[in-house]
Amino acid sequence: MTYVLLLGAALFHGLYGARNILFELNPSAGLKKVISTVLLLAGLGLFAFGTWAAIASHALAKTL
Repeated sequence: MTYVLLLGAALFHGLYGARNILFELNPSAGLKKVISTVLLLAGLGLFAFGTWAAIASHALAKTL
């Protein structure tokens, strides 16, 4: 559980920072929306994969 919370916090921190850096380049409004959408989808995908990995490794450790 702690790993999943840490994963969510780290992903949010990193992707929000990346979004702010990209927004400082002054892209158009449409490109800002694309950047936000891509980072959101990437974050959700990475969070889902990381959560699956944490649960799977925990289940594997219980069987050993």
